[in-house]
Amino acid sequence: MGLILVGSKVTKGVIYIATDFTVFTESYCRPELEVERQALIVTSANNKKQLKEIEDKILYTLSSSEGNILEDETAIQFLDTSKMLSDDIIKKQKVKWEKILQTVY
Repeated sequence: MGLILVGSKVTKGVIYIATDFTVFTESYCRPELEVERQALIVTSANNKKQLKEIEDKILYTLSSSEGNILEDETAIQFLDTSKMLSDDIIKKQKVKWEKILQTVY
């Protein structure tokens, strides 16, 4: 399978779509791979939902903070926790994609 590039930039979305297509195609020969692919799709949707919720809470925290946000300990702690949580979600997502890619290739 080849990937045709339009322009000089490939986004993560294009890579994920191409990967999903490759895994989907490969899953016809390997049913266990289809189970992993479907689980990855569900996990990805849940992760996107969590990241959206975190983003919404961050925006609310920033907009509702009064005065200098750097002096608001609660806001700073929340932002730190949100950053760690979102980094963890993104890292887990990347690991899952890499695992399934190693299975295919």
